[in-house]
Amino acid sequence: MKKLPVVLALLLAVGLQAQIQPAHLHSSRHFYAPTGRTIPADSIYLNWVGPLIDVNFGITDHLTAGIGTPLFTGVYGTLNYGGALNEQESIYGRVGNLTGFPVVGNGLYSLPYGAITFGPAHSEITLAGGYFFMSNGLQETLFGSDADALNPNSPILSIGGYHQLNNRLGLAYEAWYLTASDWVIIMPGVRFYTNRSRRYWNIGIIRLSAPYVQRVYDPVTGESTNVRKIQNITLPMFSFAAYL
Repeated sequence: MKKLPVVLALLLAVGLQAQIQPAHLHSSRHFYAPTGRTIPADSIYLNWVGPLIDVNFGITDHLTAGIGTPLFTGVYGTLNYGGALNEQESIYGRVGNLTGFPVVGNGLYSLPYGAITFGPAHSEITLAGGYFFMSNGLQETLFGSDADALNPNSPILSIGGYHQLNNRLGLAYEAWYLTASDWVIIMPGVRFYTNRSRRYWNIGIIRLSAPYVQRVYDPVTGESTNVRKIQNITLPMFSFAAYL
């Protein structure tokens, strides 16, 4: 009977390890936002988030490269470096850059960033920051005469996290805020693991606050003026990731 508590403790430890194992395979991101952790060397990781599809390659345990496309309207490449920042491996950091080009039209966009993650893979929080840049040529292609009012160039702040509930289910969230252009993106969701934890689905919502230009007619002067406003949109969000 004296050995019973020891046996129960060992079984509990094994059970907890089984619960948190799936999170380690997919700890490099929440939905789209990266964490401080990278994918293992020689691995290929597919990630699909709504209109975005990308594939990441583990060059080493610390260096990752990737390529992706937003609905095949353009193509982007990524390169990032990360790893543990302390001996306990409870804090991870990553720096990187994403640069893309449209399929049709001129210009480019770029996002240098850094992220720091606190906590184990099965229960963590990540803080990130960067700067989103879009060239004038691409702004004119996307926004036309409203390019000046809708200029998206801005510092970015991001927060995200993941909390695993059991060996098949977890909660994930991420939020982005472009401080100078008033874009806000909030994505909470539930993660379901399949196929021995090598794949998962995220199901949730995306809450988007985005600027737009409304033309207002003045009956006194007979002229129209452009007014910059914010619109809020809520949509379902689906995400899928897998090791190939």
